[in-house]
Amino acid sequence: MLGEGIMRVTEDDLGRLTEKVCTSILGLPLHAVPKTEATDQRISITARVRMSADDWNGALTLGCSELLAARIAVATHKNQTDLTTTRIEEAVGKVAELIAGELKAVSDRAYIVVPAIVCETCDVVPIGTRRIVCVSFGCYSQPLLVTLVERQ
Repeated sequence: MLGEGIMRVTEDDLGRLTEKVCTSILGLPLHAVPKTEATDQRISITARVRMSADDWNGALTLGCSELLAARIAVATHKNQTDLTTTRIEEAVGKVAELIAGELKAVSDRAYIVVPAIVCETCDVVPIGTRRIVCVSFGCYSQPLLVTLVERQ
């Protein structure tokens, strides 16, 4: 799955690991949806986890809507009454970190994974990077987009 100098991940790999985290660990109902060139306008929160090895730098990004972010927070914190903005952002960041951790675990290389940065944006491909692979899911009729990018 992973090769020399570049992280080699297929859509199937990233999709399987995303489903593992969201469905098996958090109990969120995911279903694959067709990708489009335009980012779903409902994506408003993005978590980015930087990943690097000796000869590779990139990131895993997770984009979702505010509604889905709140659902992720409920699943993560097991509490529906204390959904502050901070707790919601922490939960979205944690899910991105879990998916990045799954990628690292299946790699035969030593990747450094930096804690997630979460912001209110729909930009799932940061400036100065190029998309390697992207998977798109629906969860509670809301978009979830997971993308692996590398520094150019």
